[in-house]
Amino acid sequence: MTRGAYDGLTPRHAVCEACGHHLGGAEIRDDHIRCPECAHDSPVRPPPPGARDATLAALRRRRDVFRTIAVVLVAGLMILIALLRL
Repeated sequence: MTRGAYDGLTPRHAVCEACGHHLGGAEIRDDHIRCPECAHDSPVRPPPPGARDATLAALRRRRDVFRTIAVVLVAGLMILIALLRL
């Protein structure tokens, strides 16, 4: 019996191709994940090239938006405090 490249791993973000059930934590055997809901064997495929880069870029954009909002809120609070002291 040959071992698959992903055997023994547990994915975090896998979804069943047949029913859409979240497969996070399901064990991979022979490069397939068996869905506990419908018993469908979904093949394990690596993410497409550039998927990680796109995810990192989206996280960086989100971080930058939150940072901008925080700066604006702090600046507004400082202005409000300065006006209340007058």
